[in-house]
Amino acid sequence: MILRMILLMLLKPMSGRKFSKSALFLLMIVFGIISCQKDTNVNVNFQRGIESAQNYAFAQQMMTQVMATYFKALTDSTLSADAFNYIDGAAVYYYPDQEPKRMIFDYPSYGVSDGYGHTRGGKFNASTTQDFTEDNAVISFSFDNFRYDSDSVEVDSMFLFNLGKKNGKDNHYRLTLSQLTYQFKDSSGVFTFDLDQEFAVFKYNSSYYTHPRDSLGIYGTLHGNTVRNIKFTAQNTSDSSLLFSYDCRWLKTGITGIETEMFTYPVTAYFQEPDTCGNQFLVTIDSNPFPRWIEE
Repeated sequence: MILRMILLMLLKPMSGRKFSKSALFLLMIVFGIISCQKDTNVNVNFQRGIESAQNYAFAQQMMTQVMATYFKALTDSTLSADAFNYIDGAAVYYYPDQEPKRMIFDYPSYGVSDGYGHTRGGKFNASTTQDFTEDNAVISFSFDNFRYDSDSVEVDSMFLFNLGKKNGKDNHYRLTLSQLTYQFKDSSGVFTFDLDQEFAVFKYNSSYYTHPRDSLGIYGTLHGNTVRNIKFTAQNTSDSSLLFSYDCRWLKTGITGIETEMFTYPVTAYFQEPDTCGNQFLVTIDSNPFPRWIEE
């Protein structure tokens, strides 16, 4: 089942996405090694690599969902016309005539469902001295007592750069985030991460306005520090980018390489097929497969 999952991801990539022959050859070697049941790994503790991959998936999932809410607002027809609408549980207020221009995403303090299986509380804000949709615009984000599943989320700095239609079709953005601090409500610890990633907004049809089947392509780097103070770096490239559809709760497709501090084995996260919607991804460490859930 695990081998089939990897093989299908390779054989059924998104349109326009290519994998190198060398990458395919390496994965074929992985298949052969797994089938041989390598004895040399029996006594190796892979927990550091698994924990890094799990924390990466959690951080990527949360930030992708938050950014999906912003991108929905950016092309929401009601918000554009009335300067107010409810999007993913947030009361969104739009102030295009103020200086700077602002969007405020306001959630009840007690929390409300975001439509993706989580609750959000407090606020996050977006502001710019330009127009939100203008090429080269820089949007600054801030969190105001923001809660995700009642956990506290704070960020030192967060900026979105509008890169325009890099391929003449889809809008592209660069998101940089420095020191996001995620404090678990059960006092189990603090998880921190930075990221530098590119987001592409894929429109389902020719309309400018938001469609439920619009999607995001994401690639770049995420640096994390887990609750147990394990540092890691996760990276995927444009030809192995993640996909997030507005009509699905979880990330899908894409391949992410992860380097973990004080851990010499290669870690790779494989996400599910683009035409499926399931809470699962596959972690491989030194040719050993570990199926995991994006959200536990």
